[in-house]
Amino acid sequence: MSAATRSARPFSPHCGELGQQPLEVRTWVRRSCLRMIHEKIIPPRPLPEDDSRIAYIVTEIGVPAGFATFYETTAESLWLDILWIEPGLRRQGLADALLAMFTGYALAEGIDTLQLGHVTDNEPMIALMEKHGWAVDHIVRAKRIGA
Repeated sequence: MSAATRSARPFSPHCGELGQQPLEVRTWVRRSCLRMIHEKIIPPRPLPEDDSRIAYIVTEIGVPAGFATFYETTAESLWLDILWIEPGLRRQGLADALLAMFTGYALAEGIDTLQLGHVTDNEPMIALMEKHGWAVDHIVRAKRIGA
């Protein structure tokens, strides 16, 4: 599929608090998070709360396509917690659009630093972040000590 074909496909962006989104969006986000935890894409964690900030995109027929959850770590810093694109809709520029929404939200709020963490072997995320000019700021090491 060419870049022109990908960019011509209509998607509808949304941004705001999770609790103010339609029930089907809230359910989809939480089910997607459970699936990511189950498949060990992300570590176990509480599901996003209704006051979580979210950016999401739906297809032209209203099917959820991808989302990003984020929160403020300080008055000047915003943390990108989860970025997810449905597998069948990847490689169409949706992650780029979500990052643009995330960045736009931060700029509108006067936030000047964006941060995220990801596992070291997540090559698609590494490539996406490098494409958008994100640099490695620090490394966090983890050790599993329980079952």
